[in-house]
Amino acid sequence: MSTSITTRLAITSQEVLDSSEFPGASQSSDRTLRSSGFNVSATLDSTTTPAIEKPGAISEETIGASATTLDLTAIDVGIGRTEDMTGKKLIGYQFNASSSNSGDVTIAAGASNGYNLFGASGLLVLEPGESIAGVISGVASGKPAVSATVKNISISGTQNDVVEVGLWFGT
Repeated sequence: MSTSITTRLAITSQEVLDSSEFPGASQSSDRTLRSSGFNVSATLDSTTTPAIEKPGAISEETIGASATTLDLTAIDVGIGRTEDMTGKKLIGYQFNASSSNSGDVTIAAGASNGYNLFGASGLLVLEPGESIAGVISGVASGKPAVSATVKNISISGTQNDVVEVGLWFGT
């Protein structure tokens, strides 16, 4: 088994200036400002830094009456398989909150044996329809290694709301 991920994080925007702002240009295409900076593109596998060493944990989580806990020492990686990420560090992540959610979704370290995805006191709040993704590329991951005491991610929000989760681990 080998796993690789290819990621491209980019936002491209354009603004068409009003003819009064740029009177010398009669065509809207001549008055258009475009921005596509800050693009990140990477392909990672077992030979790169960082190295992807485990299959991706990709799931759709429906929030129950209490917070949903993802245990990184026994996380679903599809087709009825679970994987133990012990000793591995987070390299890539993606979270997509459904646009039909009733409220915000909060992603944080678990209440016990918490895995801090976003720093010691960090958490992420996604509004309905919001997505976020990140990847570490070109340097070793500074995220904590999964262990028996650093392993749980909590997902909370309104009961029956849905968030898609993608997590990739390695060294």
